[in-house]
Amino acid sequence: MIILLGLLLRFAGVARSGLSHYDEAIYVLSGVEYAVRGTMHSAQPLHAPPLFPWLLAGAFRLTAFWPALAPALVVLVGAATIPLAFAIFRRLAENRVALLMTGLLAASDLHRAFSRMALTDVPLTFWFVLAIYCFLRLGENLGLQRTVHPGNASASTPVLRRGGFWPTLCWTLAAGLSTAAAWNTKYNGWMPLAVAFCAALVLVIRGALCKASPPEVAAPARSTPRLMLCLSTAALISICGFLPWVAYVQATYPGGYRTVLTHHAGYFGGWFSWPSHALRLIGTVAAFRQLGWLMALGLIAFAALVLLRRSAVPRVTAWLVGLTILSGCALLGLGVDATLILLVPCCAPRALVRGGWPEVLIATWAVAFVVSTPLYQPYARLLVPLLPAAIGLVVPRLAGDFSGSDPGLSGPLQSGPPGLWHRSRLWIGGLGLAALLAFWQPLGFASPQKLWNRWETRQSYRRLETEILTHTDPGAVVLCQGQPNLAVYCPRPYLMLADQDFREVLARIPIARECYLAIDFLIVNEPASEARRALESARDMLEPIAVIENDLNLVTLLDFLSPGQLATKLKGPVRRPAQRSDLPPPIGESPSDTIVLYRVRRGRLPALGKP
Repeated sequence: MIILLGLLLRFAGVARSGLSHYDEAIYVLSGVEYAVRGTMHSAQPLHAPPLFPWLLAGAFRLTAFWPALAPALVVLVGAATIPLAFAIFRRLAENRVALLMTGLLAASDLHRAFSRMALTDVPLTFWFVLAIYCFLRLGENLGLQRTVHPGNASASTPVLRRGGFWPTLCWTLAAGLSTAAAWNTKYNGWMPLAVAFCAALVLVIRGALCKASPPEVAAPARSTPRLMLCLSTAALISICGFLPWVAYVQATYPGGYRTVLTHHAGYFGGWFSWPSHALRLIGTVAAFRQLGWLMALGLIAFAALVLLRRSAVPRVTAWLVGLTILSGCALLGLGVDATLILLVPCCAPRALVRGGWPEVLIATWAVAFVVSTPLYQPYARLLVPLLPAAIGLVVPRLAGDFSGSDPGLSGPLQSGPPGLWHRSRLWIGGLGLAALLAFWQPLGFASPQKLWNRWETRQSYRRLETEILTHTDPGAVVLCQGQPNLAVYCPRPYLMLADQDFREVLARIPIARECYLAIDFLIVNEPASEARRALESARDMLEPIAVIENDLNLVTLLDFLSPGQLATKLKGPVRRPAQRSDLPPPIGESPSDTIVLYRVRRGRLPALGKP
């Protein structure tokens, strides 16, 4: 039922949405070119490795090119992540709590939003979760501590023993191959290896500092040398899986792989930008509140009713206090996803110091993204791989605090003074911080209807296809100057222009063919470009025949706008101050983002070259 819920939430509205993000068009065009000619879009190396376009190319070959197929494929990958995450969650908590955690992932609006877009973040999350699961099983096979929770145990539950050579080799290969798949999906796909190495290092340091611990707690210290050897083998496998792409880029892309590294290094803001980026990320995640937000609150309420019936009277008070704060934060506007992410720093230290191998691995995973993501550009999609880790770290801690037990802890480490305030002071402080930040939300406490409508895009680039079919002949050529999304839906032969004078391209097209020019808002935002200057000087030869409001969806807008700017945009278009209309109307005069299709009056074209 949870998997079906997640699948339906992600499929809802996909058929009505269009590709509106810049990166979406690059991946789809790469998939089409690879399916037809065996090559990829020239800008692909700057955006991501080739695995996702290869998957799209395979789907296009089986079905024929259909732009909506790309997000539909991502929907299936996002839904497949849900049962895979459950396999990890049940190693962190009893089955009832693991089901609640899986439900929160299925209903997550952050994960749902990017599951409906042809971006690499949800496929990366799938491979990331698979790699972490393989590392968990590898550690268990080597004899590292695995907690068997009362709700998961049975009479036939085996005692954990070290596995033989072949199971160890199989899990090492699986971990290396899944990490290679993640790395070939996105350039930060090497992070599962870094997380596993850091988690193993935590066990080594902890084992050296706690030599007097009982055998069941000191077991990781004896097993970590074998674990380090297996991790090094998995790292070698993943590097060998990524090197062919490096060689391809080095041989075919101008400047080689060094250009790719330089390009991505330019996105790093540094430590001084970390606080501002972190605040913007939390605000952006809080803006993702729609159907999943309401369903997550319902799941929390249902879990509360079930657990309250099983609790003693003193524990009822603890549950009521905790659930009131948690639900209050979500209802006030912060959202469930943002609240869970904020609680990661509150729950990670205890898991790192006193948890078993699963808890240490999950805590390292969560902390790695919390620390590193704000160093990059504040894009909410970079937090999608963090979400399963945040759920796996925070929810068992809350369940353990309120049930009087501590999942993942064993022996003398589990004991501690009783009392709600002593057990829960960390997470209560975190939820208090979340409550304060909820009042800072620029979108308000309740999502406005305009915000909900922005989840689906009914016009924009999809509507451009209809306008081109209506106003052009089959033999016409369309010059696309702006985002590559213009070309994705173009039903006529097209030429993509970057920062280029369109008249130079036009002069190479036979004079007998009709030519049209499609422009979007991107050209307006580049006043110093060569393409902009060409449009200003040739405005008399362009006749507008279709004007389309560029109805970008919420996810795309939040990559370019802060939540505060988005709230201003939702109030209505802001009139620009009076300025010279250098650009051909109406692209430079509309108060909102527009897409304009022009007919090129070639008789007024000055001679720039041989036809």
